[in-house]
Amino acid sequence: MRVLLTGASGAVGTHTIREILERGVVDELRLFDLRTKRSRAALSPWRDRVEVCWGDLRDPDDVARAAEGVDVAIHLGAIIPPLADQEPELAEQVNVGGTRNLVEALRQASPEAMVVYSSSISVYGDRVSDPWIEVGDPLHPCDGDHYAMTKLRGERLVQESGLRWVVFRLTGIMAPDMSMDPLMFHMPLDTRLEILTRRDTGLALARAAECGEVIEGRIFNLGGGASCRTTFREYLDRHMEIAGLGAGFLPDEAFAEQNFHCGWYRDSDDLEGLLHFQRQSLDDLMDEVAAATPGIRKLGAKALRPIIRWWLLRSSEPLHARKQGHPDLCYRFFGEAESAEAR
Repeated sequence: MRVLLTGASGAVGTHTIREILERGVVDELRLFDLRTKRSRAALSPWRDRVEVCWGDLRDPDDVARAAEGVDVAIHLGAIIPPLADQEPELAEQVNVGGTRNLVEALRQASPEAMVVYSSSISVYGDRVSDPWIEVGDPLHPCDGDHYAMTKLRGERLVQESGLRWVVFRLTGIMAPDMSMDPLMFHMPLDTRLEILTRRDTGLALARAAECGEVIEGRIFNLGGGASCRTTFREYLDRHMEIAGLGAGFLPDEAFAEQNFHCGWYRDSDDLEGLLHFQRQSLDDLMDEVAAATPGIRKLGAKALRPIIRWWLLRSSEPLHARKQGHPDLCYRFFGEAESAEAR
């Protein structure tokens, strides 16, 4: 079996490589990615065990070379947030145009191939008031979520391709080394989260390449299950406690109250029952976070709490929208046209 993996140098991609090679079921693994200093470094540990095909998803010729003679294409290559929302034209070219190029290349060179398409929980939109999500629910990306809209179009391209396919709508993929992205302030603190670790995501994708006949032609929500469910407030507080900053470190008014995605998957067990990939719980992840946080860093964080708080709040777009009374952004984040100060 010959497997093509696009977006191979990304965080999920490298874990997928590791799981595929450790399982030893795939005969040949071909990696496709844009050639950069970072991607070369990320893929270097496996250069003697895989075929690396450098190229750009936007270039049909590059994609055609990579797609020749493959049995399974795991399609992870994409522009993700925040860049996807900052440069929507680029996201459209890569996420939609690149998927179109891959589908066309497979139809020409590998018409019997199966596409494992990586979509996102973001296609369901804001579910703060209705957190239980399942396949078949209405798809309403949030206002301004260009990434979700490109993923929806990618899903349709794959489903209408005439190829064999499966769609995975991924939840929030977490790792011990994740940084404090300003995008976190866009998520309401009451949002329900069902995380999945990068390791378990990699295993799910590796198993998908092996078990295509049992998942073909279906859409699945890919999450960690009951042991990975929490709220964003609880998740953030646990991180802050481990970092030495304490629970409740950031004020509620710094966070949006609406217009963000995530929730709990009602049908998590559907895919787990077929692929058996859920190995790590939320507690396991937090243990890894704690192990990766040196004691000296925690002491330093405690000493610098006011400075760290000020520095983090500088990047809160919802907080700035409220202070400045920006009507469009206030409406997006809070459902109101006036600022908090105006009230």
